[in-house]
Amino acid sequence: MAGEEVWLTVPEVARRFRISTRTAYRWANSGRGMRVLRTGPTGRGIRVHRADLERIERERQWGSSSWTAA
Repeated sequence: MAGEEVWLTVPEVARRFRISTRTAYRWANSGRGMRVLRTGPTGRGIRVHRADLERIERERQWGSSSWTAA
């Protein structure tokens, strides 16, 4: 498990941050420093790297204004 990359779905991101899935999709598509993996035959499926979410959680905890739920 050490060194293993973990990718979360957009609904998992939404639950983790208590935001709507629509907002989670906007975050993933915004290029806000999250690594995004496109999946599926059309590339429309999205996975977000867990380490980036943990960094975002730390930033939000310390009051960074760049990560609002709007």
